[in-house]
Amino acid sequence: MENTERMTTLESQNKTSLFKNALTYGLYTAAAYVLLSLLYYALDIYRITWLNYLSYIVLIVGIVLATINFRDKINGGFISYGKAFLTGLYISLITGIIFALYTWVFYTYIHPDGIRELIELTEQAMVDRGMSDDMIDTQIEMSTRFMKMPLLNVFAFIGMLIWGIIISLITSAFLKKNDDSFNTTFSQ
Repeated sequence: MENTERMTTLESQNKTSLFKNALTYGLYTAAAYVLLSLLYYALDIYRITWLNYLSYIVLIVGIVLATINFRDKINGGFISYGKAFLTGLYISLITGIIFALYTWVFYTYIHPDGIRELIELTEQAMVDRGMSDDMIDTQIEMSTRFMKMPLLNVFAFIGMLIWGIIISLITSAFLKKNDDSFNTTFSQ
């Protein structure tokens, strides 16, 4: 009975530690995203599409560092695939929420003409590809509907969450380290 209570307490502490670890690294990751976005804006390179994809390295690094920290410093050198994935999921959720809020602040206060500029860049890219005027008008009309503030925030959050899930599924496979010791086998 006493052993069961101790295991329940340890599991509860472990879940709390996992969330605290993910919260800390999620805040760091979100801060890095925001700073990188502001740096892109300050250097006037935010319109370079491929460069924005490099920012996902920030998410990868955040998830990997948080998982390694939990595994090695909090959980005694071991982490299951599920807990590694959960760490990445929490980080993605936290980063997604903060990035969605940042997107709203950025396009409302910092760069209110940003959405219009994105639409103009999209239109120019379509012209460069040789699309007809009717096709361009249809695409721009549809793009304009989706690039309004509430939807843009939702898409920023969902995009971060989807990328975070994909990254977590991959990194968890490499970072997991199961405790296969003799005592652990019999205490469960």
